[in-house]
Amino acid sequence: HYVSDYPVGAALIALPFYVPSVVCGVSPSSRVFAELEKVSAATIVALSALLIYLAAARVTTNWMAMLLTLVYAFGTTSLSVSSQALWQHGPAQLALAAAIYCLVRAREDRRWAGYAGLPLAFEVITRPADALIAAPLGLYVLIYYRREIWTFITAAMPPLLFQLWYSAIYFGSPLRIQFLTEPTSVGSQTVAPSGLWTTSLANGLAVAMLSPGRGLLFYSPIFILSVAGLVLAWRKNGDMLLRYLGVGAILTILLIAKWHKTSGGESFGPRLLADLTPIMAFALFPLADSIRERRALAVAFAVLCAWSITANASGAFVGYRGWNQWALNDADKRLWLWGDNPVVDPFRSTFDSTRIALGHRATSRNSPDLLDGGLVVLNSPPHDAAPGARVHVSVRATNIGKAVWLGGRSADERGIVSLRWEWKRDGKVVGNGEASRELHLNVFPGDSTDLEASAFAPDAPGRYDLGISLAAEVSNQTSRTIGAPLAVSVTVAPSTASSGSAP
Repeated sequence: HYVSDYPVGAALIALPFYVPSVVCGVSPSSRVFAELEKVSAATIVALSALLIYLAAARVTTNWMAMLLTLVYAFGTTSLSVSSQALWQHGPAQLALAAAIYCLVRAREDRRWAGYAGLPLAFEVITRPADALIAAPLGLYVLIYYRREIWTFITAAMPPLLFQLWYSAIYFGSPLRIQFLTEPTSVGSQTVAPSGLWTTSLANGLAVAMLSPGRGLLFYSPIFILSVAGLVLAWRKNGDMLLRYLGVGAILTILLIAKWHKTSGGESFGPRLLADLTPIMAFALFPLADSIRERRALAVAFAVLCAWSITANASGAFVGYRGWNQWALNDADKRLWLWGDNPVVDPFRSTFDSTRIALGHRATSRNSPDLLDGGLVVLNSPPHDAAPGARVHVSVRATNIGKAVWLGGRSADERGIVSLRWEWKRDGKVVGNGEASRELHLNVFPGDSTDLEASAFAPDAPGRYDLGISLAAEVSNQTSRTIGAPLAVSVTVAPSTASSGSAP
């Protein structure tokens, strides 16, 4: 059997979407199952939006409840990430939204505070890091609904017991923590617990909250007003539930800031903070009176909301994989580029296409004969490498021809320019052949772009050349080399085991 290395909460909540096809005998290779992933993810997020609205409608005016639900559904990673595929985030958001709804209902009927234990426990088994959100809410129930605490604990037991049973049966330990094993492209590499928290807090907070590559307040600046709502909760007679939700939000942000992969890998925007979106959207309700009475605040709300929706629509409807592959190789610098990020790039590409069309510019698609380029090595590549070690070479590619290099956002691959690399020994290609990476943006004549070639060193010891070149797709399975290639010499040393030394 295949067993999920991730917590199973998301799979459990998606199960009803898949059961009919399985029962009806649909082939496992059918495209239906790929479509069901999108359908289930979108439906789960839609249900969470409904619960956010129902909770907000009990604490604020109907227009404000609808407004903050609009923000939650379209101005956050709910649209750009959670509704697009079965990440853990969508089911975790649904569970948190259900818990918020229960705790709001408890103001009129205390029994609902006990019911909140079920969705909170489900949130934790869906995404264990959300224990930092569930714990303050459990404390809230203990302090303000003490008589319901046993109902709360009883309701929380089924999801928790299921996860303990699952881990014990399939992995041999009920307390197994999935994330101590970090997958790599060559298998699995065990990461010591101390190595999971290597990001400095200041740098992690800056990336997670402000950077144009991953910042929560860049992709959903409407949350600036949510922060104000959470602060207002601490005033005299402020909303007690919001106080505890705010504590959970702060703890989660600090956790993500210290995580060794604050960027969240190949994803869109602040994916790692997606679980906070129910809290941040709900925290807007204390501002209802101020928005109605202060025109400046209403205008600011509208502008921030418009940017949030536009930014996340970019993630939902425009591909961003090429940008991720380019940016994450130098995340410290490229996550902070204000003119080259997943929000700006679609507009930039549209502007470039307009320039090309109106100026009747020659491109790598219609004028391959006018292509020319130069490559320069930026870093000092290693002269020696261990067998199987990753060799990383940064280069700067300059368009010195008369045609625009087209990036990889076009549906037609013809004319797309890419950086390619392959290992050679004595002039012959070795290993798995050529690897490549497409440009993520167009490059006009006279402009440059920084790229990376990344390859695993061959297993056999010896002297090799890593050949690096630029090429454009001319037609199917036919390409044209652009400019002169580079050759980076690397010597692969014998492994310690084969040399007789202790491994």
